[in-house]
Amino acid sequence: MSENNESLQAKLLGELGSIGLAEVFETLGTKNRYGWLTLKNQNEEIVLYFQGDLVGLVTLPEEKLSYIPEKLYYSNRISVEQYQAIIESEDPLGTLEELVDSDTILNFLNTIYYDEICYLFSWTEGYFEFVDQKPGDEASPIGKLFEAETILLDAARRLDENKEIDYVITDKHEILIHAVEQGIPEEMAALDEPLGNVWHLANYKNFQEVIAFSYLSEFDSAKILATLYQENSLRFLTDDELQHYASELEQQDNVMEAEKCYRLLLRRNPYNNEACEALIHINEAAGNIEVLEELYEQIASNFISSDDPNFQVQGAFYLKRYSDLKKDAPEGIEARLHLLDMVVNSNIDPEMIGYAPVQDGRVLFQYFRTQRKDQKAKQVLQNLTKLAPDDVSLRSELINVYLDLNEKDAALEQYEHVMYLQEISGNVAELRATYQRVLRLDPRRKDIQQKFDRLSAKQSGQKSAVGKFLIAVLILGILAGGVYYINDFLQQKQQSKRQFTMQVEQLIAKDMLRNVKQMVLDSKILDQLEKDSFLRKIQNKEEMLLKKIDRDFENAIVAKQGGDLLKSQEILAGILKINVAIEPDSLKGMKDLQREVKVSLANFDRDLKLAQQYEVEKKYSAAIKLYLKIWSMPDYQRHPKRNTIKLPIKLLNFDAKKADVWVDSEKTKVRNNVLRLPPNFQKLKLETDGYAPYLFYNAFENNSNDVEESNEGKVYPLKKPEIRIVFKKETLWSYDVNGIVEAAPCFGDDKLYIAARDDNIYTIQSLDSIPTESWQPFKPNPLTSFSSSPIFHNGILYLAGNNYKLYAVKGKYLYARYTLPSNALISAPVVLSKDKKLVFFTTENGAIYAMPTLKNRTRNWKPRWKKSLRPARKLFAAVDGNEIFVHAKNSHLYCFNATNGKTKWRTAVEQSSDSVPSIYRTRVYLGGSNLLYFIDRNNGKILNKKRVKGRIAGKPAVNSRGIFFGTSAFHIYGISHRGKPLWRQIRARDEFEHSAVLNQDGVLYIACKNGVIYAIDSKTGKEVWKYSIEKVKKIEQKVTSPIVLVKDKLFVGSYKTIYAFSNN
Repeated sequence: MSENNESLQAKLLGELGSIGLAEVFETLGTKNRYGWLTLKNQNEEIVLYFQGDLVGLVTLPEEKLSYIPEKLYYSNRISVEQYQAIIESEDPLGTLEELVDSDTILNFLNTIYYDEICYLFSWTEGYFEFVDQKPGDEASPIGKLFEAETILLDAARRLDENKEIDYVITDKHEILIHAVEQGIPEEMAALDEPLGNVWHLANYKNFQEVIAFSYLSEFDSAKILATLYQENSLRFLTDDELQHYASELEQQDNVMEAEKCYRLLLRRNPYNNEACEALIHINEAAGNIEVLEELYEQIASNFISSDDPNFQVQGAFYLKRYSDLKKDAPEGIEARLHLLDMVVNSNIDPEMIGYAPVQDGRVLFQYFRTQRKDQKAKQVLQNLTKLAPDDVSLRSELINVYLDLNEKDAALEQYEHVMYLQEISGNVAELRATYQRVLRLDPRRKDIQQKFDRLSAKQSGQKSAVGKFLIAVLILGILAGGVYYINDFLQQKQQSKRQFTMQVEQLIAKDMLRNVKQMVLDSKILDQLEKDSFLRKIQNKEEMLLKKIDRDFENAIVAKQGGDLLKSQEILAGILKINVAIEPDSLKGMKDLQREVKVSLANFDRDLKLAQQYEVEKKYSAAIKLYLKIWSMPDYQRHPKRNTIKLPIKLLNFDAKKADVWVDSEKTKVRNNVLRLPPNFQKLKLETDGYAPYLFYNAFENNSNDVEESNEGKVYPLKKPEIRIVFKKETLWSYDVNGIVEAAPCFGDDKLYIAARDDNIYTIQSLDSIPTESWQPFKPNPLTSFSSSPIFHNGILYLAGNNYKLYAVKGKYLYARYTLPSNALISAPVVLSKDKKLVFFTTENGAIYAMPTLKNRTRNWKPRWKKSLRPARKLFAAVDGNEIFVHAKNSHLYCFNATNGKTKWRTAVEQSSDSVPSIYRTRVYLGGSNLLYFIDRNNGKILNKKRVKGRIAGKPAVNSRGIFFGTSAFHIYGISHRGKPLWRQIRARDEFEHSAVLNQDGVLYIACKNGVIYAIDSKTGKEVWKYSIEKVKKIEQKVTSPIVLVKDKLFVGSYKTIYAFSNN
């Protein structure tokens, strides 16, 4: 007992991901528990109260309740004056109760509470905990108690149908509008009519608002909305309509609704500048600083992420406004860094956005130095030196940062720039100090040491020339060392020329021809001959480069025409980097081509991104339209991203685990029931075992409606973004015999045994492909036909002939035979007790024979026990453990000890039919005329009688959910173990005469008399498939044997043919 309690507790405390809410409800209902169930996820906590199999809501859904005035007003139950009085009242609830009768309010409340409980079944994550009600605790539901079983059924149905609704209306924020003047019949158009209520609401409101304001349940409102939208009675506002509507709302000072519209426009197109500015204006006027900050950040991010340079400039503009608002906040600092980086690396003109990058950069640098964030400070200065390369103070600051970060080589590189700038400016004192700093940092720099020495010597010589003493020293110097000084001067001049010449040669080698040409012309060091020599070299190099530029330009044009925009862009970028004077018309042509390529690439990226966004939003039709446009454009033919384009096709009613998809003979995976096809695909095939394949050809571009023929079947045009999969069931094979098959086929040792009415027992093998006979059919002697379904055990087939004899057959050999009295005809199935090693035969005159199972041949096969029941009736038996339950038609149900035949109990069932008992746990279920018996297995007490239409024949199928069967009134039923319908009974084409069977997935198989086989989901009552046997003539067209389920196959006899189907 303690183990059971622990198991129960484990089910009532846990995660919804591992245990479904449906299982929790079933556990609480079947255990008849009283108490509170708490459900939690990241956003909500909701409490329910259970009272046995009843459940009520404890947590108040305040937001949904707040819409009751709107529900009343829009359903014409209160006037506009009453509505205003309620919403303006300090006590809305009290005013509501004064103006509206309590029954009306109660109906609304109960609808809301019911919706809220059903909504909980959509949770996929969260926790649950059940607390038992203790003596003295009071129940606390806020409204009506509902039947848990009804909630379970309805929640499952809603979940299933909500998927279809979500597929029809993909964006619940979109604003709906009437697409036609009168979209519904006049008699249904009243506000208090379901259709009329939703129709009138669905004009300039979004999906969520209609659901909230409708007086119907959320589910019913959503279904009506989806239907109206599918029928094209409703549509979404276009961009122009939405813009105009938002503008009107703004003029009417309805800024809240206007803002909602502008935000919707931005959802559709993140680059809608009018919507951006309108949103900013609304929130600036209202002083909503936090909203403004969020808007600027979002809009800036959208524009900057675009590949369109114009959009990037707009993004920088919004980023500047965002940084102005946030200023010194961490987010503002990051925004200013990003802005500086954009100006430096994205060629954005700072004046266009009112930005002073160097000034702001200095402030940022000081901020980071103060905060001791030297890496950030370094990043800022590196950007600033690109913007102001001749600013010595910036480079000096950068040197200090490098030194603080111990980046010696980087500091020396900056010193080179500083020395160059100081040499040009002629600031000797600063230059000498810089030399000293470099030497302290790297004493090995002999070139700097020499420059420092010369500069020092020069300064010393200037200082000594003072007055007469200076003249005397000068004369003495001329006399004593004049030759040395002249030689030194000439050497310095020669060295400067060598350095200059080397610099010119390097610049020519690097193709920096514009700069070097002017340097040569302005040089004071070179003589005219040297200048002419350099100018000839520059001219030759220019001519060579211009020829290369012409060739490259032609290649860039060819690349663009061939659809290779990236190659064309790369070539043009290389051309325009060359530092040579290009003829103005040619340069214009190159820049024009570069601009065209850039625009084309930006358009490609924009269209691709928009198509991908449509795909994310499940707007597959719009996505495919854009993808095909990109695919067909000549400019994009060799763009690497073009080959990544896939057309999204939604597969409805598709299970990727059970079906295969082939695209042009290559197997393809399907994720989330969306198939992605290359735009140039030729053939699509969807197939699953046991069904006819679905075949399609690509009709997206030619828009064909033609249905083609192939050796695999019909091939349909695919030109829409969805395929509704309804696979047509087909047989795996069929096998003909010479006699009518009334007995159920019997499986054993990988073979199928068929006892027919032509005096033969057929044994067939190779059941996975084309069946063949294992040996010649067994023929009994004397000859007889077979109607009773046989049983197979340990290699031996046990069956009853219509000649009052019982047979035990192994292969094609007779092992044993037993003769019954001449009036003991057997048509009911043979049943087996493996544990007791007994086979039971029941006759149509009330006799039971318990025959032992065999190992060897014998001439002395006799009953272990036998029993004759009175009055003599047709008997049907079922075995479970050591009990055999025997049904005497229109008489009694008996329970016997299987070992010795002693009676345990009997119960009168006067209205029973040709039904075999079904045993499930402590229950026995038996079919009757217009009813189903629920009987206690232990004592035979009739617990319940469920009324149905028609006679129940065969054996009902049973699982944990309920009992399933067909009747003579053309109906298929699913009944819970409590006797309540699991789903609405299904109307079939003809009456049912045979047993139903369930597979491991809960699929119910049942065949009606005229040859239609149904596969029904026992959880929902929905049809999985059906197949109509058309082979036999109409006069013989019926299912003649019960269905047999064996592993992955299904067998059924129809006249003289056995059909095999896949069990799926």
